[in-house]
Order: sequence, then structure tokens, then C-alpha cells
Amino acid sequence: MEDQNIKYRKIAIDVSALRQKNLSGVGKYLKNVLERLLLIDDKNEYFLFSFGHKNIPLNLNFQNKKNVHYIHKKISSKVFFLLNFLFHIPHLDILKFAGKKKKMDIIWLPNFNPCSLKYKKTKLITTIHDLSFVKYREFLNLKRKLWHDFLKIQKIVKRSNKLIAVSENTSMDLQNIYKVSKEKILVSPLGIDKKFCKIEDENLLKNVKLEYNLPDNFLLFVGVKEPRKNILSIIKAFSKLKNEDVYLVIVGSCGWKEKSWRKFYNNLSDTIKSRIIIVDYVSDEDLPAFYNLAKIFIWPSFYEGFGLPPIEALACSCPVIVSNNSSLPEILKNNAILIEAFNIENLYVVINELLTDENLYNFYKSKTIAEEFYNNWDKSAQKILNLFNKL
Repeated sequence: MEDQNIKYRKIAIDVSALRQKNLSGVGKYLKNVLERLLLIDDKNEYFLFSFGHKNIPLNLNFQNKKNVHYIHKKISSKVFFLLNFLFHIPHLDILKFAGKKKKMDIIWLPNFNPCSLKYKKTKLITTIHDLSFVKYREFLNLKRKLWHDFLKIQKIVKRSNKLIAVSENTSMDLQNIYKVSKEKILVSPLGIDKKFCKIEDENLLKNVKLEYNLPDNFLLFVGVKEPRKNILSIIKAFSKLKNEDVYLVIVGSCGWKEKSWRKFYNNLSDTIKSRIIIVDYVSDEDLPAFYNLAKIFIWPSFYEGFGLPPIEALACSCPVIVSNNSSLPEILKNNAILIEAFNIENLYVVINELLTDENLYNFYKSKTIAEEFYNNWDKSAQKILNLFNKL
């Protein structure tokens, strides 16, 4: 029987991260959680809002539900940002829909974004993926430094009634850097799709291999090509390998401050350079095949709030090498080989040992992920719904 005391809310959610063809990590998080949330809740009223010059269709399926509405503000992100920074408008808790102004009860920011609220009573929930912009500011370019400075993140953290951290490590960073009480933080780990698994269909693997012209034996990196991911160390370690039958495949969208690793790559001998394949984009449908085809997955990142690619690779029975910092030991536990991010020699030695020691290789190839990773998106949706109903 329904609880008559429950007050159903008007909830605004920033869905700007979904307005792109190739979703970022935040976009994938939002899509997975939001689709499940809208599926299990037909009581609260949802107002999905975004901003931008072009009204690009949302990368989201909300099945024409009557309690879900989409509002797009046709102003560029720069104008939206300046209005927010200079005049503290527009107010996210007052949204115009169907010719009427609607007062929101709750705002959910799936990531840091401009957020001005008119009413003190409006509840704010913010998801924090990592605090790399504070801990490793040197990895940001000027544009990103200014963006985070102008957002006044500390103010958003303080104003939020509840913070969702994607790992215990991110929770600890919030407590240590912004002095947030543990009670204010809800830890809700990320999940992965069932498609990330050992693929038995040889034809599928063969087709992906042909489409992307992949070699027989290759090491794999997946991620945005930015300094924090430590691509330079991967290439330096790879360049030491004597085995000329092994290739390196770097997959990911273009990032920023790429000059250091690009310069090193450009100065390599043609023999080594010819064994490095750089792929800017791989579809979500093809990515599991990449993990299945790869010999080893390498991720010596300097800092991660969670780290989905290593989990995805592990689910596909690919041996994983990651850094022993931030959230990675928490997430991977003893299922991956942990190395020092700054130690290129250490990375080279571990890669070489995996390639030459069959028993060691098979030991890490047999590692699996906990079943809970496949269920975490559902759990995250339920946790957020519980928050909405309690606030």
C-alpha cells in the first residue's frame, strides 16, 4: 500500500553531459543511472535541463514517460557560464515549462556545473567523480584551470545537502580537502554493462580486428589523452621492449597538454613508431572486443576518482596493470598488478614479465571482477531515488 505521507517532488537534473554523440565518463555515468532511475520512479516529476547553442537530441531513452520533461536553454555554454558567474542567473530551481514557471524542490548535478539557486530551501545533490583539479592542478590547461576556479567548487560543495562520491577514495578526498563531514557523503560506486565479458564469438572478434586493422599481439590503453593518464610513461616503457611482434594500441578522444608524449612519440625510431597505433574513437559496441583482443591492459594513471576502463578490461579476461594510487587499489584490489605511476622501469619490467612468463600471465588472465560491478548502476539509481524521497 502506498505511503500517503510521501510528498512527491519536482526534481531538476542537469543533463548537459548527454548532449553529445560520444559520451564522456560523466555522460556514461549519467545515462546509466538516469535511465534506471526514470524506469523505477513514476511518482516524482523530473525536469531534465541542458543549455547550448544547438538543441542536440539527448543520448537518453526515457520512454515518453509522463512524469519526465526536457527543457533546453538555447544559449551557449559560455554565455550561460558568464550569466551565472556575474549575475547568478539563471536560477536552476525556477524552470519555465509549458509557459509556466515551475519551482523545483531538488536539483541534482551529476558533475560540477554552474549552479545558482533562488531559494535556500531548494535541496541540492552533487555527484563528485574526483578532485584531480585540486590535487593535480599542473595537469590542467589554462582553460580548465579558469573553469574550475570560476565555478567556485568549494561553494557548491558547501551548498549541497548531499554529496555522492563514486569511491571511498573520493569520499576521503572530500573530507580532507573541503572538510566535509562523512555523514554528508553517500558513496555509490560506478558499474559496468553486461557486454563487458569474455567474448566467445570468434567471428565478432575477427570483424572488429579487421575493421580497426588491429595486430595479433598488442598492449592496450583506453582513456582521454590528457596528462593525468600518463601516456608518456606507457610509450617510454613500450619503447624498451625487445619483442618486435608486440604492438601498442592507444584508444581515446583527444585531450589537452598532449605535447610531451606527442614529442617523444614523434622522435621515436620508425621501427618503434610503426608498432604504435593511435585510435581516436571506438564505439561502445566495439570496445569489449578491444579488451578481449588485447594481450595486456595498461593504466598507470597518476590519479583516478574511480577508473572504469581497468574494470571493463578485467571483466573481459585481460590482464591489467594499474597504478597503486588514489582509488585504483580500492577498486581493483588484488586482481591487477599495481605499480608506481612515476616508475617507468617498473612498468617496463612488469610488462616484460607478463609477456615472457606464461604462468604469471595466465594467473592474471584468470582474474575476474566481483558480480556487484554489474549491479552497481541499479543500486546507484535506487540510492538516488531514496535520497530524493528523504530530503
